[in-house]
Amino acid sequence: MASMNAAPVVARPSGLPAWPALLMLAGVALLVLPSYRTLAGTVWASDDQGHGPIILAVTVWIAWLRRAALQSLPDAPDRWAGSAALALALGLYVVGRSQSVITLEVLSHIPLLAALLLWTKGRRGLRWGLFFLFFLLFMVPLPGGLVQAVTAPLKMAVSHVAEA
Repeated sequence: MASMNAAPVVARPSGLPAWPALLMLAGVALLVLPSYRTLAGTVWASDDQGHGPIILAVTVWIAWLRRAALQSLPDAPDRWAGSAALALALGLYVVGRSQSVITLEVLSHIPLLAALLLWTKGRRGLRWGLFFLFFLLFMVPLPGGLVQAVTAPLKMAVSHVAEA
């Protein structure tokens, strides 16, 4: 006979994430949404880096299409690797946000997502997400000095060809 003090067992409707997953997603949202708001008002508004939202949308769309493959992976969390990725992500985020270095701030999103995959699905989950994490590198805004250093020889070459 069941005890009167026992808590009732409530079945969770299928398809809804558990509370730990919701808390992780909320934590990720608290870190990335302010960055995306900053990007939308600055870097993404320019012609040079206007491809950022397209990269983000394509990445989210392809990941959504492949979500069944991720869900089918067994839960095998790798807490050590996930914690190391989270420490790297938070370090980059804190430095980037506090010093207004948008490159570091946005770059921190990649190890943050890697940490999320490692904590939930382990190394197999990280393998599932490697393409997405690599593709997100193209969303990271490049520093202006680097862009100028790389494109200056190209501009000079174009000027010489146009002059001749």
